[in-house]
Amino acid sequence: MSSPESRSLDLLSEGRFELGLGAGVSSSEFEHMGIPFASASARVGHLEEAIQVIKQLFTEETVNFSGKYYTIQR
Repeated sequence: MSSPESRSLDLLSEGRFELGLGAGVSSSEFEHMGIPFASASARVGHLEEAIQVIKQLFTEETVNFSGKYYTIQR
């Protein structure tokens, strides 16, 4: 990571930041959050796009992303 934001996160967390990501496996987890439990392929699609967005947020000055599940302009 080389953006000013990622360096700031590294300093604030004293190098201890860990980002955990997953597609979800339990319908009860989704129910507790009020989110519909989609098919495995849809959950993996969300995860794939989320990873692309997160990577851009940490490495790019501006983020313009338009996918099947997420659209972001920053």
